[in-house]
Parts: sequence; C-alpha cells; structure tokens
Amino acid sequence: MEVAVSIKRFREPIAEVNVRFGFTLSERIMHIRNAARDGLADLNAPISESTPFLTLNAIEAACLSGARFARAELDLSGVSVRLLSWSITGIIENAEPFAHAIHWGISKAYGRPDGLLHEESTEWRISSFTSEG
Repeated sequence: MEVAVSIKRFREPIAEVNVRFGFTLSERIMHIRNAARDGLADLNAPISESTPFLTLNAIEAACLSGARFARAELDLSGVSVRLLSWSITGIIENAEPFAHAIHWGISKAYGRPDGLLHEESTEWRISSFTSEG
C-alpha cells in the first residue's frame, strides 16, 4: 500500500512535512528502507543550516519509530516501510513530525482513526492523507 501524508504545525501552519511511503505486512517485526536517501553521501549532515538536528539518519529513525507505534496500535506481527519521498516547508527543528506522519498514515490506511487521538498530544495535525493499494 502506498500512502501520502501531509502534516502541519497548528500554531504555525507554514511549517509542514510531507511524506510518501509504501508499507506492507512483514515477517520481520520492523524493517525500513529509505529510498529517499539513495545516492546521498553524508547521512549525518543537517538538511539545512536552519535545521541542525534534522539529518537523513534522524528522519529514518523517526520513521521507524512511527512504524513501531502503528504496529503496536494495530497489533500487527510485523511491518515493512519504504520511505519514497519527503519534503519540508518552514522551519522543522527535528525529525519528530516524520514519526507522526508514518504512525498516523499507517493507522489511517488501515481504517483505524485511533491513531488520530494521539494528535491531541502534539502540535502537529494531518492536513492531507491519501492511500492506494
């Protein structure tokens, strides 16, 4: 299944994270493949000067964390995630919103809005969601 999620910071709507990923049930408990990092040399380098704590490795770790939350919430035996693309607008201080995007995206794709209840504990909100497959 392929999912596209866009989330915005509700107090600062210019701050936005867009994530497109594929996921499947897996025999492995957790697996992530970051196709969006292919060909990049330094995975620990900041994405930009304004985001010193946002690196490709941090984004990958956050996506893995989001998948773990979704796996536990949906009681799945295993999940494999393939991060296809992402983009940010505004200042994104760290990789936390990537975890939310993956978690909420998988939960919504399974038709379980339960993941959205966790929106209230963060400053991020889903602004758009699509899934196919």
